[in-house]
Amino acid sequence: MIPDKASFADPSFLPSEKSLFNTDDTELTEAAAREWKELTWVSAIEQYYPENLSLFSTIDPLDINGGTLLQSYYFQSALAAIATNPRQVKKMFVDKPLKQGQYIFNGYFNGKQMSIELDDYIPFDNKKDLPAFTRTRSKALWPIFAEKAWAKVNGNYESIKSGSISEALRFLTASPFTTTFVHNTVDIEQFWYELNEALEEKHLICANTEKNPEDYNTLESNYSYPVLGAREALIDKNRVTLLHVSNPWKVNEWKGDWSKNSSTWTEEAIGVLGKKGTEGTDRFFISFKDYLSFYQSTTICYLPTNSQFVKEIECTQAPGDFSLIEIQTKDPTNGFFTIAQKPKRLMAKKYINYKISEVSLIIAKKENSDYKFIKGLINNNENCTIKLDSTATKDTLIFIEINWCCEGVDTFVFNVYTSRQTEVRKISSRKYPNFIEKVLKSCAILKTEPKTYSEKHEPMIKKYASINGSGAGYGYLYYKNDSESSILHESLTFKKLKNLTTSVKGKKVDIRLNPNQDKIIILKKTGPMGKYSLDKITKLRFTKDKLLQLLKSNGTEKKLPEGDVSITKLNHDFGNVWKCKNNSTRTYFGAKFSFNLQNLKFDQDEDPNFDIELPPGEEIIKFLWKTSETQRSMYKYTYTPYFKDPRPLPDEEAAIEIKRSSEIHQLQNKNELIPVQYYTIYRNGWYYWYFINGSKREFNAHLEFTLNNLELIDNYDNEWQISLESGEEVIKHLRAVDYKQPISYQVVITLK
Repeated sequence: MIPDKASFADPSFLPSEKSLFNTDDTELTEAAAREWKELTWVSAIEQYYPENLSLFSTIDPLDINGGTLLQSYYFQSALAAIATNPRQVKKMFVDKPLKQGQYIFNGYFNGKQMSIELDDYIPFDNKKDLPAFTRTRSKALWPIFAEKAWAKVNGNYESIKSGSISEALRFLTASPFTTTFVHNTVDIEQFWYELNEALEEKHLICANTEKNPEDYNTLESNYSYPVLGAREALIDKNRVTLLHVSNPWKVNEWKGDWSKNSSTWTEEAIGVLGKKGTEGTDRFFISFKDYLSFYQSTTICYLPTNSQFVKEIECTQAPGDFSLIEIQTKDPTNGFFTIAQKPKRLMAKKYINYKISEVSLIIAKKENSDYKFIKGLINNNENCTIKLDSTATKDTLIFIEINWCCEGVDTFVFNVYTSRQTEVRKISSRKYPNFIEKVLKSCAILKTEPKTYSEKHEPMIKKYASINGSGAGYGYLYYKNDSESSILHESLTFKKLKNLTTSVKGKKVDIRLNPNQDKIIILKKTGPMGKYSLDKITKLRFTKDKLLQLLKSNGTEKKLPEGDVSITKLNHDFGNVWKCKNNSTRTYFGAKFSFNLQNLKFDQDEDPNFDIELPPGEEIIKFLWKTSETQRSMYKYTYTPYFKDPRPLPDEEAAIEIKRSSEIHQLQNKNELIPVQYYTIYRNGWYYWYFINGSKREFNAHLEFTLNNLELIDNYDNEWQISLESGEEVIKHLRAVDYKQPISYQVVITLK
């Protein structure tokens, strides 16, 4: 109850013209200024309703009168919204004995909760015999005094002509945590969940019709409408989602489905939803789909409970610097936090072109010596509000960077409400060195699809690239080498940077990553539409084991024309791998190789001219390395091959090979051909002689050899005695003494 006699007068907000409007530089029209000057100040107790006047006689959204001289629709809408929660209304004023005519209003302004002292003098319109500004149909005073408190902190009533419902709700509820959802940008299912959760927790919700729903802090809003409830029901076999909305203003009335006279109100619908939707227009139902179209946005003001932990920290942040806030709890908790800058309506009196600065904000969770990225955003509202779930506030770090756009302004207030006791403090960035680098690495892995180097045969090296992957104006080029055997060499040259800066000096940077190393280049947006272009040279250096794997899987194989021997080559960024393999099952391969190298050298400076001798199935591998990474490299080689078999071919195999590969020689005696034939062939260190007696009588011959680098097997006289019965055949062998050297022979055949 208000005392019978008023005696208190507030010296800091006198009942004068200066408390009504800006007498030196008013923006009122001349006609409006004359009208305002005619207003008087009266004691609400002594002159307005002195008998049994109650501060809270009526608490109802419909009690707020919107058509007044001030026309502060945004503030009256906030009053109507808070009137849906009588308990919250009564929290606005201190409930204890005070001086006569004295009130203490509990509000939130300039980033802080405050108690505002008021007297009961109110602006009065004598012509209408009514309060000049906000009025109530029941003549309850709480809205009038709430408006006076708002005018006081802003200097006068003229200063509160326009504003946003968000700032009004923050002031009236002493809760800085408001969020506005623009309907054409929301995830519909998630938004429906948010609305229902907010209604269940008895938070305040307003549907907005605004001139520009994207700028809530500068332009005057039209009326907003309290949302009273949400219903989801099965009606006439159809699932419907409805919102119950209050319309205190009798403007912008909904006349579509589920309005008062809509055909959607069937008997079944009335049975499920009740008759409220068919009676009057001050409260109505609207489908969720139509709600999203009919209203442009929704503002939710999250009300703290008595059990919540509340903390305010005022922070000073030099231009170009950042702040770190540490939140610690013993157990996970939920809640809200906000970054509040100096309000425009307060600072505009000192700075003509004052603007709210852009806030970059990143939330991370400590995990040992690293940080797990949780969320990031950019915001340029006076109050940047974040809702935390139960997983995000235990050992949480909050990175705040404000791009101050007004010289001399460098402070903000950090507010936090949590459901459990919480330690909140600003800490030095030195306590968490490289914080932004570490949290952006986590962000890159969580938010960005990596590019690998599979085209260079290394899928375990990854690059994450994003201009604003954090959502907070920070992007990255993040390289992570998870391989065990590859080294990344990548040279970058930034050709163009538009509205971006990088964490490297100059335009060139060399990336050198060994296995299990990483590197991040931070990209920071300095304006909209950040872009960059770059040139890059990418090279991969592999270990020898990795090169051998690639040689096997990706090498180019070519068979030599001599024997079953192949050469396999692999080109890579730092040289070549060369392999010679003897694929036969019995033949030794030997050769003298001579390499002509350009910008290459053999491993450990081996001689480019070398001999090899490969047993069956064996191979030899040579590594060639570039002598200069920037020059072109190539090689050519020549070789002189030689082969040997440790044993001659079995007679049956030899006979087939000899007939396939050799010409027939016919013996003759004194110009007379005789029916005895022979073949000769040289294979891999062996000369094979194959005699066939096709005559009907015995054949005898003596062969006497003159040999060069050859020897007859089991015969030391360089002679053969051939004796074949009719139809018999025989294979004789000569063997190279040194199969690397030339061979030759002469033979004299004497028939007997």
